Amino acid sequence: MVIFVPMTEEAVDCATGAAGEGSAESLISPSSRSASTSMGAVELVALEEGPATGVEGWSSCNFARLLRLQRKKSRGSERGGVVCHRQVYQRGRKRDEATRRGWKYGGGQLVAWKRHHQNMCKLFLPFTSSYDFVNAEKHTQLDSLLLSQTIAGHYLPFIDSPQKLASEATLLLSLLPHPDPLPTPPLPKSLNYLTNPISPQENLAKALSSRGTNNHWVVYSSELDPVAHAIYPSASRAFNHSCAPNAIPVYIYGDDHQGPKMQVRALERLEKGDEVTVPYIDPAQPYKVRQDVLMMTYGFVCRCPRCSIDQTLQTKIPRSPDSTSAFVALYPELIRLVFGDFPIPFEGLVELPSLHTRPLPDHLLLLKVDSHLPYLSGRFRDASHDQDHIIANETGNALLALYLTIYPPAYPVVGHHLLEMTKASWNHYLQVFAPDISSAPARDVLIRANVCLKLAEELIPTSQSTGDVLVDGAWESRAAVEMKMLRDLLDAEGR
Repeated sequence: MVIFVPMTEEAVDCATGAAGEGSAESLISPSSRSASTSMGAVELVALEEGPATGVEGWSSCNFARLLRLQRKKSRGSERGGVVCHRQVYQRGRKRDEATRRGWKYGGGQLVAWKRHHQNMCKLFLPFTSSYDFVNAEKHTQLDSLLLSQTIAGHYLPFIDSPQKLASEATLLLSLLPHPDPLPTPPLPKSLNYLTNPISPQENLAKALSSRGTNNHWVVYSSELDPVAHAIYPSASRAFNHSCAPNAIPVYIYGDDHQGPKMQVRALERLEKGDEVTVPYIDPAQPYKVRQDVLMMTYGFVCRCPRCSIDQTLQTKIPRSPDSTSAFVALYPELIRLVFGDFPIPFEGLVELPSLHTRPLPDHLLLLKVDSHLPYLSGRFRDASHDQDHIIANETGNALLALYLTIYPPAYPVVGHHLLEMTKASWNHYLQVFAPDISSAPARDVLIRANVCLKLAEELIPTSQSTGDVLVDGAWESRAAVEMKMLRDLLDAEGR
C-alpha cells in the first residue's frame, strides 16, 4: 500500500524510490507538489511511472485499437480481416494522441520495428485468421495480441540467453498472479513452444498471462476514452483499490516513444498516515457489477467504505420503475440533498459538496437502480444536442448532484460534466437571449455558465495531458481548448 507523507525535505530523502519496491508501506516519491485551488489545497500524489521495461508492448495503443479497427473495413485498413501495426499509422489517417506524438514525430516507427514489428507482423495474418483466434471471445483475442506483442518485443530477443531472459522477466514476474488465472490465450504457432512446460523457459507464456489480467490498467485519453491497456508494476504493487478513492491515475503522453506515463493525483486533501487508494474500475458501476468485475479480474472482494454502504442498501433498493417519470419526480429532492438551499444558478458556489461516502436516504434509493444513471446521462446528452435548453438544464443539475453522491468532487468525470453544463448554458444564452443580457433569466443563464466553467477549470487538468487539438504548433487537450474559448466568450459578455 501507499501511505501519504507530506513532502518535507526529510520525507523526500527517504521516499526516493520507495514506491512499489515491495515494502508493505511505500512513501510518496519526491516529485509530489501542492496545488492550491478553490477546492482546497490538494496534494498531488507523486508516483509517475512509464510502462515497465519488458512489458511496454502491453501499453501500445495499436493493439487496444486493433479489434475496433477490424470492424472498419470500408477504411481500407485491413487485409483479410487482419490489421497490421504498420497499417494503423498510414500517412493521412486520423491518429489518437498516443500515435500522433509517439509515431508521427521522431522515429517512433523505427523503434517499434526494431522492438517487435520485425518479429510479429509476419505472424499476424495466419494467426488472426486461425480457428482458435477467430472463435475466441473478444477479451481473449485482445489478451492473445497483447501477450504476443510482449513476448515478441521483450522476450524473443533474449530467448537463447536464459540469464538475460530472467533479467527481462523479473519485473513483470515479480507481480502477483491471478489467484484463479484463465487458461493461456492462443498464440501464433511460432510462439507455442513457450507454452511447453518442459521448455527451458519454464512456460513463460503461462507465467506472463497469469499476471496480465489482474495487473493491467486501462489507459484513458484526456477525453476519458479508453485507448489502451498497460502494465505499470510500481503502481500495481503500491496502490490498493477503493470505490471511494482519494487518488486517481492520469496518463501523460510525451515525445519519448516510451508509451504513456501514469501520474497518480490526489482527489482530496491527504493527511499524514492516510492510505492512498485508486479505482481499478469505474465507481459508478452498480454494486453487484463492481463486485463481480473485481473478483473475476483481480480476484478479491471489495470491502471499501462505499461497498460496505452499498451492501447494506441492496435489499432496500426498489425494482426499476415502469416509467422514467418516477426518476424525474425525485430530482428536486436529490438536488436539495446535495446543494441544500443554494440557488440553482449556483451564484457564489466555489466548492462542490462531497457525499460519495454517505448513503442516500431511503426515499431516494430508487435513483440507485441500475438503469437510472444511463437514462439520466443519456437524457442530458440528447437534450444538449437537440437544444432542448430547459431539459438540458434540469437534467444537467440532477446529473451533477448524482455524480457527487458517487464520485469525489475532484473526480475527472465531474469536471468534464461541468464543462458540458457550461456549453449547454452558453448555447441556451446564445439562442434565446443574446445579445440582450438585461433580463433576469439571461443573467441567471450566464451566471450558471460562469460558475460551471470556473469549477471545470479547477478540476480538469490541462498541463501535461494528452493533446487532441493542434494550437499554435502545440498539442492541447480538447477540454483545454474548449475552456479557453468559453472563458473568452463569457468574459466578453460580462464587459
